[in-house]
Amino acid sequence: AIEALGKILLAGVRGNGLAIWRYSSAGIVDGTFGTGGIVVSEPPSGELRAGRAIALAADGSIGVAGVRLFTNGIPAQLAVWRYTDAGVPLLSFQTIGFGAYAFPGGPALGTDILFDASGRILISGITASPAGSRSVARSSRSVCSTSGRNSDHTSSS
Repeated sequence: AIEALGKILLAGVRGNGLAIWRYSSAGIVDGTFGTGGIVVSEPPSGELRAGRAIALAADGSIGVAGVRLFTNGIPAQLAVWRYTDAGVPLLSFQTIGFGAYAFPGGPALGTDILFDASGRILISGITASPAGSRSVARSSRSVCSTSGRNSDHTSSS
């Protein structure tokens, strides 16, 4: 994602947790973001959390979609993180700035994220049931759990 002033945001994984890096428009690490230009969200033991897509809301806050994996065989869950423009968890989202959503029938992965004109989160992803289906979740403050080929669900939350 590219911020209004040209700063670049990237999401991925560092260690076992989600990582977000911010760079200046010249490609230099932005030391004012997080700790030394990076924010890492470390999961509890037995989990891996990785960001796959990143987007900016109109207010400058950050949304990330990705995956929450478990070492104990629980199917992967679609994961969503929200941060302020400074890289601090947005506590108004799921009270901790993070939410994960299990889909019936198997693993799920968030592949893209954006905010609509009303500030609602839109996430697309891939689920294993039915095989390879894409899902879309939309909500005003949180993500709802839904699955199915080209499904669209609106939460009233």
